[in-house]
Amino acid sequence: MGRVKLQIKRIENDTNRQVTFSKRRSGLIKKAYELSILCDIEIALIMFSPSGRVSHFSGKKRIEDVLSRYIDLPDQDRGSVVRNKEFLLSTLRKLQAENDFALQLASSATANTTTIDSNVEELQREVSNLRQQIQLAGEQLRVYEPEPLTLTSMAEFESCEKNLEQTLTRITQRKNYLMTNHISSFTDPSSVQMYMDPQEVLPSSFGNEVVGWFSDNEQSQNPATQYCAGPESPCIPVSHHF
Repeated sequence: MGRVKLQIKRIENDTNRQVTFSKRRSGLIKKAYELSILCDIEIALIMFSPSGRVSHFSGKKRIEDVLSRYIDLPDQDRGSVVRNKEFLLSTLRKLQAENDFALQLASSATANTTTIDSNVEELQREVSNLRQQIQLAGEQLRVYEPEPLTLTSMAEFESCEKNLEQTLTRITQRKNYLMTNHISSFTDPSSVQMYMDPQEVLPSSFGNEVVGWFSDNEQSQNPATQYCAGPESPCIPVSHHF
């Protein structure tokens, strides 16, 4: 039995219609490609799937160029009158815009890839520099923490001992310098205020008695220590020389 000829009519089922288009689209594009190669022709193929997705194919020239050549033909050379020339022009502009957008995306992706590669190289150089610094710091630390088993001659022992002595000398000098500055930073005030807890404030009569222990002459000649009940309470001057 021969093959049953398929009746050409619209497929009603949406899924079957989409599947049929997907299967036959590849074959149609293949036929168009073979025709453009065998006959050396300019060809433009534009298809919109049932879902509205565009598929297109062109030979050695772009679809835009083929359509522009077709639109520029006089009516008698086209074989038929184009009833909606504006629609073809708008379709052509849309295809050109999509093509330009795709080229722009490709260019941006290339630029981003270049930037990422540059950043990676910079980070790799930074990591290499840090590793060298760590290695150098480790070598410097080993000078101050030598491993006796690695020293094989008296010259190495003497050099290590000399380095440690010089380091100890610098540390001692630095320590003395800091201690001297620390001591000199304390001033010798003529009077010192000592604060007492407000709950332990001396009665006023006792304060008067303490003040009465010393004459006015002694208070004016000798530095005094002021005993205060608190930051906001009057202070009781007391001489340093008892």
